Amino acid sequence: MSINHLLVDLGGPQNIGGLMRDLYELSGTDSKLFIYDPRDKLNTLYNDILSASIGLLSEGRHEIVEDINSFLETYESRVIIADVSKDAISLSEFHFEENDLILYGNENRGFYNEELLQVVDTKNVDHSIIVPMQASPRVLPPTNKIVAPNYNIYPNLNVRTAATIIAYTALKQLGYFKNFKL
Repeated sequence: MSINHLLVDLGGPQNIGGLMRDLYELSGTDSKLFIYDPRDKLNTLYNDILSASIGLLSEGRHEIVEDINSFLETYESRVIIADVSKDAISLSEFHFEENDLILYGNENRGFYNEELLQVVDTKNVDHSIIVPMQASPRVLPPTNKIVAPNYNIYPNLNVRTAATIIAYTALKQLGYFKNFKL
């Protein structure tokens, strides 16, 4: 039983390493973590990521994706983007299936960055989901470097936090924790 994850151009070592740790703690080796890393953050920030991942980075618990569109075209289950767009389905209403692949975009730009939209061909995406939140969105000053157009429309979480919530929800829906005991 698994839900798989693809980190697309994440930049923060704490997010990459921390998410690596969170996903492993939730599902052990049952879920796969794929990383598309066009800016070579895994090498340039290796020690920081290694520390945040509590050593999991060095254990090879991830797979590097070189050509993201070839990977998505050949992926044998549904592809889902974690998103803040108006068309996204609420996580509380979405039904996960075995081997779904969830894509998480860059911390600052999500999937709105033109560069990423050119990289991730949306014809390869089956659904878009959003973590529902009650807070009002923060209005950022025009000088802020955040470029996601819906950032001021809908509140959003840190990518690591959102991904962990999504992973837990998906695994719970699939009955992964049914026999959990301390």
